[in-house]
Amino acid sequence: MALKSSEDTARRVARQHLSAAQNGLAQGRIAYGWVRKGEYKGQLVPEEAAVVVRIFQDFLSGESVYSIAKACNAEGIRPPAARTWSFTMIAKMLRNPRYAGMVSYAGRHRVKAATASDGWPLVLFDDEGRPLLQAPRR
Repeated sequence: MALKSSEDTARRVARQHLSAAQNGLAQGRIAYGWVRKGEYKGQLVPEEAAVVVRIFQDFLSGESVYSIAKACNAEGIRPPAARTWSFTMIAKMLRNPRYAGMVSYAGRHRVKAATASDGWPLVLFDDEGRPLLQAPRR
């Protein structure tokens, strides 16, 4: 009985998360550039958002991920959850579709398993095949 109850709860929670994702609400860990905990969770952190914009601009202007990480470390910019920036962190950020405002979801109700580390297998698409975009924060 306890196992069935636990499985029912897991299915119900998974459906709620999928529904929220399909409605444009971000699921999972909140990305660098937004408040990750507390009352203001999900709101923009202007200083971090400026770092994100700069990383993308530097990359688009031809800088390597290694040189971007090295510059962030030299300037004392704090990374999300480490002591220093690494080229791997920068590369993951550049490949993450959530930074383009797309909704990602890795829960049970995926049609295909999410296996690649670039985030694209996690993106949800609408009926016309367009990526779902995150709903604007209120």
